[in-house]
Amino acid sequence: MVKKSFIEIVQGSINQTPKDSEHHIKRGYTTQIDITFNNEKTIKFLFVFNKEFLKIMCVEFLFENKPSLGSMIDMSKELANLTIGHAKVLAQEENIHFKISTPYFSNLKKCKNYNLSFILSSSGYCNIAMFD
Repeated sequence: MVKKSFIEIVQGSINQTPKDSEHHIKRGYTTQIDITFNNEKTIKFLFVFNKEFLKIMCVEFLFENKPSLGSMIDMSKELANLTIGHAKVLAQEENIHFKISTPYFSNLKKCKNYNLSFILSSSGYCNIAMFD
């Protein structure tokens, strides 16, 4: 559901479709958002973006040709929130329910294990890790 949600959110926001990628970002802009199911199980989602991905989003979505660090951090949190929020809607259609935390920027971090990897344009990358 998260993969479908991410693709639909990016596509609906900027009319470009992220594609599957094998590229793993060594260091990037990292936002975490958690979901908690009724049984209290929590899954953490770590969204890691390279600068190019966030710049594309800021230029196309916010119309900022030279986005500031603050704009890119906000975009990172917004993409995580929109993706998981849309995934929640998709899950509810299948009678799966969970609560969503407020996304927070966790600075520029390294992450080694990703569940999903995307490319946008020719040099924008996003990786999503899921763990409990």
